[in-house]
Amino acid sequence: MMSNIKRYAKYIISSPKLYRIYQSPQQYVSPVLESISDATITYALPITILLSVYNRKLSYVQLSLLLYVGSRILRSISRLTSREYLEFLSHVDETSNSPTPENLNVLRNYDFEFKYFPVVHNATVNVDSYVNAQPRESGLLNIISYAMAHTFGIRLIYPGLILGGMFSTMLQDSREKLVIEKRGKRVKISANSQHANVTIDAMVFDNRDRGGVGKICVICCEGNAGFYEIGMLGGALSEGYSVIGWNHPGFGGSTGVPYPTSELTGALGVMDYATNVLGFKESSIIVYGWSIGGFPATYIASRFPNLRGLILDATFDDILPLAIPRMPEFMTPLVISTIRNHVNLLNTANLENYKGPIRVIRRTEDEIIADPPGVLSGNRGNGLLIDVVIKRAGNIKPEDIAALTEWVRNPHDTQPSTYDSLSGVLPTTALSSKDNAIAIASSILRDYKSTHCTPLPREYYRIVI
Repeated sequence: MMSNIKRYAKYIISSPKLYRIYQSPQQYVSPVLESISDATITYALPITILLSVYNRKLSYVQLSLLLYVGSRILRSISRLTSREYLEFLSHVDETSNSPTPENLNVLRNYDFEFKYFPVVHNATVNVDSYVNAQPRESGLLNIISYAMAHTFGIRLIYPGLILGGMFSTMLQDSREKLVIEKRGKRVKISANSQHANVTIDAMVFDNRDRGGVGKICVICCEGNAGFYEIGMLGGALSEGYSVIGWNHPGFGGSTGVPYPTSELTGALGVMDYATNVLGFKESSIIVYGWSIGGFPATYIASRFPNLRGLILDATFDDILPLAIPRMPEFMTPLVISTIRNHVNLLNTANLENYKGPIRVIRRTEDEIIADPPGVLSGNRGNGLLIDVVIKRAGNIKPEDIAALTEWVRNPHDTQPSTYDSLSGVLPTTALSSKDNAIAIASSILRDYKSTHCTPLPREYYRIVI
């Protein structure tokens, strides 16, 4: 025991929590003393801290320190007496000193605290194109809106920041299935820009060895309460693509908070990993964005015009019209200031110059991005589609826009149309300007009769190679 304590002395105060050992004959169970010390830190320590604040007595402060330090040391010693844990810790130690592919693959047989997982790629990226396009207001309203955005506001927009802890067991179960059944490899990517520094928790499914669409990589950007473990990547995997799923900053093992600059820094870090480490060409990458994931997805498209394609599923043109009805009317000026100055998710601006293949999937009974909920004519994906078509149709007349708007407001056959932007089958130039605009829209739009959170069937990822 003493030799183990000496070897792993640096882990006495802080050592990784082990959750699972994949493909183990029996489920890993934490040592009893570790469970006791965890319960002490979780339940007893907050009580002593409250007592020290309320009574203002040094004895309570000392008791709090004793409970904290003693529980941490007791927990680590209990771990260092577990044969299974010591074997795991030896792999952590070896991989931190030598993060070779072989060592990383051994470490991936364990599910543990992600902050101890070694970084596999450092990416330096630039998000100035977003930052420089943002309004810069001053005054009291902006000060209040800043406080709102950086406290409860960002958590209203990204409720997964709050829900993540409640989903921990479910996320662990799903990760295990993805690793064992789908050959997933968990990776940690460090992404840094002038405006944010985040580490991204991602999982890679490299299916290039299976041929077909496996040579194409789909990068999945999840929704505001979505995690790659329980998100939308299943359809792309079922279709046979290589896939990268990643968690927003502050979700799962990713660090930070998903403010726009952090979100975009992380997204570009994932893209950098896909191209510079995995070796996928830009023209072999499809970016998929579901719901609020449309924001990083459209930004990636704005920076990489030669993508194999962009799939936008149940997403919006602008988050502001969705935010205003969800708050009391008297707060409207504050909501506008908060969104425009601090959380300005404007997907149409990102798509201003993107002319590549695109597919917009509209859920006809969407209750989240439609106002009123579930009403197709109020779906914010309509505005996104219209803006994209107007930019691509060229010289389009006002009456053509009116006809296009009326066409978009109605449901359309979910089967593929004559044209398909994502597969490169585009309308001919012989059409009238009105018919051309509608043909472009039909080449982009796929209606799916469902609500917002239904998993997307594999056929909606399908393309003609």
